[in-house]
Amino acid sequence: RAVPPSSSMAPKKQKVNSLPRVIFGKHAGEDVELLTLQLGRMKVLVSTFGATVTSITVPDCFGQARETVLGFDDHEPYENCPYFGCTVGRYCNRIAKGAFTLDGQTVTLTSTNDRGNHLHGGKVGWDRKIWAVHEHTSTSCTLSHTSPDGDEGYPGEVHAHVTMSLEWPSSLVLRYKATVSAPTPLNLTNHSYFNLSDGGATDMLDHDVRIFADAYLPTDPACIPTGEVRPVHGAMDLRGPVPLYRGIADGDGGNGYDHNYVIRDDPGLVDARGLKRAAWVRSPRTGIELNVLTTEPGIQICGANHLDGTCRGHGGRVYATQAGLCLETQKFPDSVNHAHFPSAIVRPDTEYTSTTVYAFSASAASTE
Repeated sequence: RAVPPSSSMAPKKQKVNSLPRVIFGKHAGEDVELLTLQLGRMKVLVSTFGATVTSITVPDCFGQARETVLGFDDHEPYENCPYFGCTVGRYCNRIAKGAFTLDGQTVTLTSTNDRGNHLHGGKVGWDRKIWAVHEHTSTSCTLSHTSPDGDEGYPGEVHAHVTMSLEWPSSLVLRYKATVSAPTPLNLTNHSYFNLSDGGATDMLDHDVRIFADAYLPTDPACIPTGEVRPVHGAMDLRGPVPLYRGIADGDGGNGYDHNYVIRDDPGLVDARGLKRAAWVRSPRTGIELNVLTTEPGIQICGANHLDGTCRGHGGRVYATQAGLCLETQKFPDSVNHAHFPSAIVRPDTEYTSTTVYAFSASAASTE
C-alpha cells in the first residue's frame, strides 16, 4: 500500500515489558537475547540473532507438551548450523548467478554462496544479524533491523520489522513490514524446520502433508527455477493429504523436496483476513496439525535433505536427514530474473508487507 515518501520505519528505542528475556549467548562480542512468548499452553522462544524462532511447544492430542521445531538450547550452535528457524532476508531462496537487472541496470550481488548462486540474502544475510527488540509483551515481540545501502550488494537502505505474536487458540502470526530508500528486491520468510512428532528426534516421513497448489516450479540441479510453471503430477502432487514417505525419494531431481509451489487462487481458501490457505501437515503419532496461511503467492516445501546428524539440538536430539520440513511462504525464487513471476521489487513510495500464520491444533483423528 502507498505510504508517504518521508515515512520511516527506522528503529526507535521503546520500553519493553519485564517478561522472560535472558542472555542466550554472544555473536561477534554482542549479547544475543532470548525472548519468551506464551498464550495458554502454547510457548514460543525467539532469539534476537536472525530474529530466530528457537522453539514452539504445543499440547498434543493427549495433552502432553511437544516440541514442534528443530532448534538449539543455547546460541553457540546457531553460529555453525545455519537457517534453523531464522528470518531470511533480503531475499530468501535463490537468485541465479547472484545477478539481475533492475530498472535497466545490472545488479551484481556480493555472494554466490550456493553452487554459484545467491542463497538466502548472501553469506552474511539477515539471519546473521542481531535484531533490535522494538517491543516485547507476554504474547508478542517486534524485532527490527536496518540493512544499509550496498549490503551484500543490494541497492538501497531497508528498515525492516517482524512482529511475532501468539493468537488464540494456538497460532503464531508473523507480520513483516519494511520501507526502502531505493528500488530493491525484498522477499522475507521464516526458515523453521517443523517436526510435529518430537521436534526432530526422529524423521517425519510419516507426517501427512497437503499443499494447496496445482502447480510448482521445476528447477535445474542447483535449485534455480527453469521458468516453467508446471502442473503437479506424480510425486510432486501433494494435494493429498499424502504421507511424505510416499513421494519424497522421487521428488523432482531425486533428492527429496526443495521446490516452490504456486498457492492456489481459490476464494474458498481465503479467510476473513485475506490470508490464503497454503499447507496442512499432521503427525499421526501426536495428532498435532499445522495449518499455514499467508498473503504470499508461493510456498517452498523443503525437506531436511542435507542434515546428516552433525547438528545436535534440543535435549541432545541428533538432526538427521528428513528430521524436519520447512514451509517457507515467499515470492517465487529467482523472480528478479523471470518477468512472468510475481514481482519482488519494492520501491520507496510503497511499504513491503507480508503475513504468515502457523495455526496449531491437535486431534486424535485427522481433520482433513
